[in-house]
Amino acid sequence: MQTESAKPAPRTGMMSDLATYLKWITATAPLLAWGAFLLIVLSSLSEGLGLALLPSILSVAGLDLQGAGNLEVFAHAMSRALAAVGLKPTLAVLLVIFFLLTSMRTLLRRVQYLGMLALDQSSLLALRNRLYRAVLNANWLFLCRSRSAEFAHALTSEMTRVGQIMILSLTLAGEIAVAMIYGLITLVLSPAFAGLVVAAAALLIFLLRGTVTSLHDSGARFSAATQRLHNGMSEVLQHLKTAKTYGAEGQSLQMFVSFNRDVMDAALDMGRRRALASALFEGGSILILCLMIYVLIEMLHAPAAGVLMLLLIFARLIPHLQSGHQHFRELAGMLPSFANVMEQVRRCEAAAEPPGDHDRRLKLQTFISLDAVTFSYGTAGAGAVRDIDLVIGAGKIVALVGPSGAGKSTIIDLIMGLLTPQSGAVSIDGHRLAPADAHAWRKEIGYVAQDAPLLNLTVRDNMLWGRPDATDDEIMAALQRAGATPFIEALPAGLDSIVGERGILFSQGERQRLALARALLRKPALLILDEATNGLDAETETLVMRQIDGLRATTSVLLVAHRLSTIRWADLVYVIDAGAVAESGRWDDLNRRSRGRFRALCEAQYLVA
Repeated sequence: MQTESAKPAPRTGMMSDLATYLKWITATAPLLAWGAFLLIVLSSLSEGLGLALLPSILSVAGLDLQGAGNLEVFAHAMSRALAAVGLKPTLAVLLVIFFLLTSMRTLLRRVQYLGMLALDQSSLLALRNRLYRAVLNANWLFLCRSRSAEFAHALTSEMTRVGQIMILSLTLAGEIAVAMIYGLITLVLSPAFAGLVVAAAALLIFLLRGTVTSLHDSGARFSAATQRLHNGMSEVLQHLKTAKTYGAEGQSLQMFVSFNRDVMDAALDMGRRRALASALFEGGSILILCLMIYVLIEMLHAPAAGVLMLLLIFARLIPHLQSGHQHFRELAGMLPSFANVMEQVRRCEAAAEPPGDHDRRLKLQTFISLDAVTFSYGTAGAGAVRDIDLVIGAGKIVALVGPSGAGKSTIIDLIMGLLTPQSGAVSIDGHRLAPADAHAWRKEIGYVAQDAPLLNLTVRDNMLWGRPDATDDEIMAALQRAGATPFIEALPAGLDSIVGERGILFSQGERQRLALARALLRKPALLILDEATNGLDAETETLVMRQIDGLRATTSVLLVAHRLSTIRWADLVYVIDAGAVAESGRWDDLNRRSRGRFRALCEAQYLVA
């Protein structure tokens, strides 16, 4: 079965992505989102009020506002407002009020930043948890067809960019709010000037709309390039030993350099587009300023005081507009990361396993059966099984043997409820195993794989992964049954020893014994050993199999092995070939068939004369 990369999300426009993001953020953390918005409004109002004091300050300072139209009216209105609250509009009073308003804006900006940070981190926490939960709850067939590196990329690199979207969005909202306040003040002072500014700004935004669209597309290409780099890097690092053994360091480096160059090219392309958009916007802003001065003085014959005030407003407004446009450009490049993460969430949630009763347990009393089970991955060949009939009796040891690709692992996945038959049925005590029962059934299973995965935690933590409520005495008993006690007790920290990345502290055989102990700790009704004894020496394997043989009163065992000496303990052997049961029976009975498939396998391993 081939692994499929995630299909790219349908291309959407920036405004559509932004609307989706804002809808998501207000639904995820509504109180924090609206609180941040309120702080933005208050901060903008405080800055606007400070600016509104300037006409009065200029008037008190001695600047003649006679004939300045609305500017003079504005100054008188502010003076009357101050007088109404018992304040005389002297220069000292006005400057103190201006200072207080500016200080309040600074304080609000600090609170606003902390609120933005809280909103950013809480929303990222929710999104990471949602994606990780969706991956864990997705059905096994979907996960087999997906690339784990894509999920890792979405959970790490893409999440970092999504976090930047939050800061950029709220900062942009603040710049827009300030611009609107300044626009209202300008409208009061000079409707004609305000109209010209709005018209010119609208024209500039219209002319530059293509640069924002290209930045959004460039951001999507950057996101795709970083995902390819992450995928390639993860695959090589997982198989670094093989690469070094084959002397393939050069090939691996060449592949990495190629992916890395793609990321660099995408980043440079995005940077060039940002620089172009910035230059065009700044140049356009200066052009508008020059045109406004010319129109005010030469065409509208505005008084000097009015021109000065409007230029002060415009000088304060320009940095906000430039900053807002910069944030908007950066936002355009970041939004594709959010779209990618949400697409991963959508795919995983659409592939979720049916919800079941997680507190329920499905007890095994008599037998497990596969009745005329057929399953295919949808690709030709590998892993498909057809019309499989198979029985595992309670307290019995049953073995599956056969060549690689015959379908043994698929049968295991069907028995564990990870896969659902396309026809036929998997039954527990005669009751069909429905997808909704899979969680309850898997609680009764102990599974040990050939690769024996261990987490970079303590020995105890790795054991508790199998059964969180186990005591140290129960852990030690399980380790003893798996033949792992000697090397664990030899460790300086015992159960508190860190096993290292992928259990590097231990040999392969020791890792398999730890994985076996973890499975036994669950006290399973069904123990599945999927090539789990391959890394054990003959003496340890015999010891472990004797321990397993002693579990018959409470545990059924399903063995999958290529080393046929392992399955001498089996009560029943199924020979799987090309997705079907070629023959079945006890070890001795199968070996008596001179032309049998099982005898041929034993002869190949020199187990029979």
